[in-house]
Amino acid sequence: TDQIDIADTIEQWGEALTVPALAKLLGMSRTTLWEMASNRLIPHYKFGRMIRFDPVHVAEWVRAQAIPMAA
Repeated sequence: TDQIDIADTIEQWGEALTVPALAKLLGMSRTTLWEMASNRLIPHYKFGRMIRFDPVHVAEWVRAQAIPMAA
């Protein structure tokens, strides 16, 4: 299949992701993403008040969240 999944899309991102960019890719609110980062539920880097996400680490995290389909 030629379909690219969300993890592949994130992984191919050419630079660190911002909260607004990653929230859009994941289809969630910025607030939810901020809360997830604050609670250390998603890998991120913090520089003062700025948060950035490494595309490779987030793609790995996304893949780890996958729930297999029932047999």
